[in-house]
Amino acid sequence: MAQPPEESARERGSGGGGDALNAEEQLRAERAELVHLREEVRQLHAHARAQNAAHERMLTDMREANQRLVLAHLREDRLQEAVANARVASEKRVWATRAKDELIAMLGHELRNPLAPIRSILERLRVQGETALARERELIERHAESLAALVDELLDIARVSDDSVVLEKKPLELSEIVATARAMVEAQRAQKGHALEVRVAERGLKLEADRFRLVQAFANLLGNAIRFTPAGGLIELSAERRAGRIVVRVRDNGIGIAPEMLPRIFQRFVQQTQGLDRADGGLGLGLAIVSKMVALHGGTVSARSEGPGHGSEFEVELPAFDERAHGTAALPRAPRSRTPGPQRVLVVDDNRDAADTLAELLSALGYDTQVAYDGRAALALAEDHAFDSAVLDIGLPEMDGYQLARRLREKFAELRLIAVTGYGQEEERRRSQSAGFDAHLLKPVSVQALEEALDGASRAQESL
Repeated sequence: MAQPPEESARERGSGGGGDALNAEEQLRAERAELVHLREEVRQLHAHARAQNAAHERMLTDMREANQRLVLAHLREDRLQEAVANARVASEKRVWATRAKDELIAMLGHELRNPLAPIRSILERLRVQGETALARERELIERHAESLAALVDELLDIARVSDDSVVLEKKPLELSEIVATARAMVEAQRAQKGHALEVRVAERGLKLEADRFRLVQAFANLLGNAIRFTPAGGLIELSAERRAGRIVVRVRDNGIGIAPEMLPRIFQRFVQQTQGLDRADGGLGLGLAIVSKMVALHGGTVSARSEGPGHGSEFEVELPAFDERAHGTAALPRAPRSRTPGPQRVLVVDDNRDAADTLAELLSALGYDTQVAYDGRAALALAEDHAFDSAVLDIGLPEMDGYQLARRLREKFAELRLIAVTGYGQEEERRRSQSAGFDAHLLKPVSVQALEEALDGASRAQESL
């Protein structure tokens, strides 16, 4: 039986509503999927942006690292260049130092050579008692001594600057050192009419010292006081023992030291202002040498002054010698006995004036002398004469003094060999010792030092 029309319509409406519901659900699902896809796309974009940023950072880091690498290579190249330049500069300094040393040694040699015959003549005139032209002789002698002292200062400051001073220490009483230093400046003191008061105990102030170098230091201090004290002044040297140290003071009533000079007084070439006449002279090296020599002995030196016109005081502190720590001192050796009769001396120098005047001086002193002007002639004379000593110049032609000394030492083991030369560097002294010399004396040599070396009673003041 057929359905009523309204039921059919209701059924059709019900079927259409289901399709709409399905369509809406599908639409919602599509929209959710679209949202999900959009989120994925957003995340992918974000991830891509993050990767791009990381890539950019990586590129930036790589660029920066590359720049740093380039800079590091540049720095390395610059450092290598700096090292190379420093090496070249160091080599230049070494060569410059060597050239300077050679120049100073040659300068000393060339300046000393003309002084040697002058001093020999003056000494011979004194020994022979010549009174004629006594004032002129004294004048020449004083200026020759001044020139020799200037040469010594130049050579010594070169040595201390290069740390090439070698000390030969032994136990010594301070009184012996001071006495020798005092004798060295006596002529200078007498010329200016100063009073020099020395208060040093004969015994009990023992040092372990290089005699020559400490004598030089105290002679420089005394000479400095003499030079900068007006005529008729007073100079005092005193010493005491204090807590394992020996303290020496050199005081004068001279021109004093300006306050601004005190901190620099021991520097090289530092001098107080002098007039255009430079009446006080000097090179400004004496106190620098004092400071270095005292320091090499483990001591200190200081200066004090109340200012210009109030004098000055120099104080030296040195370690005292502890005999208990070093054991009983050995007894001094007896001096070598002299051969009966005049001592026979061979003088060898290619400078004929120097050789002849030195031989004449030794003859005046009672020695039996022979002269040779080169090594071969010296060897021939040595074969024919039994010499006790030979005084040799170092700078001989063909066969130098070192070679000659070795040849003489090989043939005549008892012959006393003395170098009298213008070369005074430490290296020359070491070479002299190695060649067999017993003493190394600098031109112009003093009579006292030469006689001590010849007699062998003790090493000369400038001996090895």
